Amino acid sequence: MLHSVAAIKERDYRGVILYSSDSPFWNVFSNYLHRSIFNKCVRLVSPAFDYNNPWSIFTYNVNYVMLDLTRMLTLCHTPKPKGIDLSNLGTLLVTGTTISEDQMAKARETFPGVHVSQSYGLSEVFCGVAYFDPTKPKHVQLAIKKTGSCGLPRRGICLKVVDPDTEKVLGPNQNGEIRLKTSRQLSGYHNIDSSGVWDSDGWLRTGDYGYYDQDYCIYVIDRIKEMFEYRYKHITPSTIESVINTHPAVFRSVVIGVPHYMDNHHPMALIILKPDCANVTTDEIEKYVEVRVEDPFRLRAGVKFVKSFPLTQSGKVNRLRLKEMVRNKQV
Repeated sequence: MLHSVAAIKERDYRGVILYSSDSPFWNVFSNYLHRSIFNKCVRLVSPAFDYNNPWSIFTYNVNYVMLDLTRMLTLCHTPKPKGIDLSNLGTLLVTGTTISEDQMAKARETFPGVHVSQSYGLSEVFCGVAYFDPTKPKHVQLAIKKTGSCGLPRRGICLKVVDPDTEKVLGPNQNGEIRLKTSRQLSGYHNIDSSGVWDSDGWLRTGDYGYYDQDYCIYVIDRIKEMFEYRYKHITPSTIESVINTHPAVFRSVVIGVPHYMDNHHPMALIILKPDCANVTTDEIEKYVEVRVEDPFRLRAGVKFVKSFPLTQSGKVNRLRLKEMVRNKQV
C-alpha cells in the first residue's frame, strides 16, 4: 500500500465522487479507501447493489464508477428511468472478468460520451495492474481503438508473458501466462505454502492467460485454471462465451468443461436469459454456437438455463461451485 503512493499521488480528485460496487473481500475496496485519502476524492458508500433498481446509484452525481460485468450488463438491459442525469459521469471502469467486444459496445451505447473501458488487477497486487487513464489522450484513443484490451501497465509494473509449459518468454501477440514484478505485490499467503507463487526468476505467477500487443496494451483471455482440454486442444471458456453472448436472448453465459471418458472434457454452457426470452431452446443455442466456432469449441455437453450464478465473496462467478452443481445434477 505504501509503495502504491508513488503511482497515484500526482492525481488530484478533489470534487470527484467515486462509486465502486466492490465489497471488503475485494482488494479494490481498500484500494479506493487508500486512494480517497491521497487523491482527496469522495467515496459513495451504498447498500448492496439493487438489481431491481440498478440506476439508483446515479441519483447521486457520481463522476467515476467501477462495476463488475454482471452489474454493468444489468444496467445495459434495464431501461434508464426518467430523471437520471449522466452528465457528470466521466469514467466507467468494468473489471473482474474478460469482456467481449459486443458487451463493451453495449456499455458504450448505454453510456454515450463516457470513457468506458476495462481494467485488470488481481488480489495479489495492490492498486491494479493495467488500465486506460482517462486523463491521457493517448490512453483514451487506445481504449476506443482496442476494445478488447484492459489497458496499459500502471506505473511501477513490470510484465512478461511466458509459455506455461516451456517457460519460454514470449513476444507481442503471443498467448501465455502473464507474470509480474512490482513493489506492490504480496510477500506470501497467510498460513499457506506460497513457494509456487513465483517462478525461478522471482516473477509473480498471475494464473492469467493473455498477451500484449505492439503498443504494450494488455489482453486477458482467461484464467489458466479455467481452461480445459478437449482431446489435445486447450479450450478457453471466454472464446465460447463471447459467441454465446452475441445471441439476442442471452443475458450472460458461463462455459465449463464437463469430464468425458474419451475426450478429457466437453464444453457446457450455463446461460441466464434476458427477460421475455423464455421461448428460446437449448437446441437453438447449441446450433447458434456450432456454426460460429471451430469444431473443438462446440457445446458437446449441452446447454442449461439458470436463473442466476453462484458468486464468490468478491462478486465473481464461482465456477467451481457451478461445476459441483452440474456434477451433482443440481442444475
